[in-house]
Amino acid sequence: MDDRPVGTVTFLFTDIEGSTRLLRDLGAERYRQVLNEHRRLLRRVLTTHGGYEVDTQGDAFLAAFDRPRAGVEAAADAQRAFADHAWPNGRDLRVRMGVHTCEATATTEGYVGIGIHRGRRICEAAHGGQVLVSHITRRMEPAGRRRESSSMRAPRPAMPLVFTAISTST
Repeated sequence: MDDRPVGTVTFLFTDIEGSTRLLRDLGAERYRQVLNEHRRLLRRVLTTHGGYEVDTQGDAFLAAFDRPRAGVEAAADAQRAFADHAWPNGRDLRVRMGVHTCEATATTEGYVGIGIHRGRRICEAAHGGQVLVSHITRRMEPAGRRRESSSMRAPRPAMPLVFTAISTST
């Protein structure tokens, strides 16, 4: 039985900022190790928050959640895990993230829907260490339970967590 979310789904998109430069600087073998550790940390967070891994491409991830709050909290916890981890040569792994909630149709290969494209664009607009959350996702949070950006603190100043609600209208 397929256990991925259906109907209104919250998607988390991730991408490592500067991955091509990082590959050149570290070399193939060390970059492979960094990529594997990145995937391990992200998968652990997805499991903790009930996320469903939809797809990976290179250093990018797509995950689905049945609740907006779970997707946003997974993004925050992933950023903290990346910030706390000891990466090679003392470098930070800077990951950009976007969270968007939309109607999507599950397929054998993943999901289909215009919201998927919007969610990817939201991720692409982020900088490493930043989480952009669509206005739709933010509005769907239950009243009184929403975490505002001022209450989100990164473990180190070098990796600030930035939550920004952005419009997805075209």
